[in-house]
Amino acid sequence: MQAYDLIVIGSGPAGRRAAVQAAKLKKSVLVIEKGRRVGGVCVHTGTIPSKTLRETVLNLSGWRERGFYGRGHRNKQTITADDLSRRLAITLDHEVEILEHQFARNNVHWITGEARFIDPLHIEVVTEKGHQRFTAGRFIIAVGTEPYRPKNIPFDGETILDPDEILDLKRLPRSLSVIGAGVIGIEYATIFSALDVKVTVIEPSDKLLPFIDRELVDEFVHDMRDRGMTLRLQSKVKRVTRPAHDACLIELEDSRQIWSEMVLFAAGRKGATESLELENCGIATDQRGKIEVDRATFRTKLPHIFAVGDVIGFPSLA
Repeated sequence: MQAYDLIVIGSGPAGRRAAVQAAKLKKSVLVIEKGRRVGGVCVHTGTIPSKTLRETVLNLSGWRERGFYGRGHRNKQTITADDLSRRLAITLDHEVEILEHQFARNNVHWITGEARFIDPLHIEVVTEKGHQRFTAGRFIIAVGTEPYRPKNIPFDGETILDPDEILDLKRLPRSLSVIGAGVIGIEYATIFSALDVKVTVIEPSDKLLPFIDRELVDEFVHDMRDRGMTLRLQSKVKRVTRPAHDACLIELEDSRQIWSEMVLFAAGRKGATESLELENCGIATDQRGKIEVDRATFRTKLPHIFAVGDVIGFPSLA
């Protein structure tokens, strides 16, 4: 069993910075990443992919030039899902190379696999080569979040999607319904609207983005409606079905029905802590998988185990 001064579970923005800083202080560090490559949510499904997708769409659609050339202007007349995924892959490969070089330069060890706690001082990692066990004097949990997927939504990875799956689209829809008008939902709604996809946003509350100045939000709402987006506020989803190959039906609690070719469910995220088996070291999570910490030190209830990043909740920046 290998021993380290610090083991970091997760290689997102918080985890990798903690790992590199500890290595600079001459500590032995191991980073465990569940995904196929380092980078975490920020690099693979969060901030960087969504912003890359946005800039790609704005560029190919000619959105920024439409004020001069007219709404029918496009820099590329036929935009496909392959156009988007190709540019996305280039950006993500570049980011991963930077992170791997940073780890190598600072002598940070890393492996890919799924970690779980055996007890407060030992973890087991399931890798392609089998099971490996490690111990450390300190642990940092930086596993980030994953999309919230309620059981009453029949996700199929093709037409009824979560925000991670929408990055792997095989085709662009003619219409899209977005359930959830939070930051993620609104971002993807406006991205697809710029591709001239008919977008409907469904939100149970009566306000969009309540943490932003109301005057700014009012102007934003006016802009979205001006570009043809439909906003259905105070609308709760009762059921989602897929009656046909290219048709999804959303039934609302007020008996209204919304049809679209694809559905994006973006109503929240949860901590990616389920597989860690935190109960083996006496750490509990809330109903959304988030870990409670001392906000001054980021310690959990065990003084040698810390939690950082999106897994502890607000402000969830990755």
